[in-house]
Amino acid sequence: FFATTCACAVEQLSAKEPAGESSAFAKKHRSMVACRPTRHFKEDAVEASHICPIGKGVLLEAVIVDSDVCQHTFCSKCIANHMRTSSLCPVCGHEIDPALIVPNEATREAVNALETICDNVSKGCSWEGPIPDLADHLRDCLRSLPVQCDMCKQ
Repeated sequence: FFATTCACAVEQLSAKEPAGESSAFAKKHRSMVACRPTRHFKEDAVEASHICPIGKGVLLEAVIVDSDVCQHTFCSKCIANHMRTSSLCPVCGHEIDPALIVPNEATREAVNALETICDNVSKGCSWEGPIPDLADHLRDCLRSLPVQCDMCKQ
């Protein structure tokens, strides 16, 4: 842990630690948007085919509509959210049979090989690594970032 000089900051830091599945951290990451913003990648690392047409971010958990008339790729969470209100493809407008939405392994492999940067780069974290390692890093990162006390500003 980062050395702190006031009891207030120690309490803040303790409150930010993830603690089990019911923690705010777990809830935030369980419900977060499927796409990862392109700003979290090195410039020119992301190809157009890596962008979700629904969420406009980098595809995470990519799935493809495996039909004769539509073969578009989306984030699994983005298309699931879309299918709650419409059964039409948001790109081409064809009807989507949910049974034909399958993992797009080639896109998943390509995206998982991309180097991403930490969400906390603005707070001083310099971590870079593959997307599959991001969740573990974020748990550690949140514990190691300096915390400033809101009351005494130390």
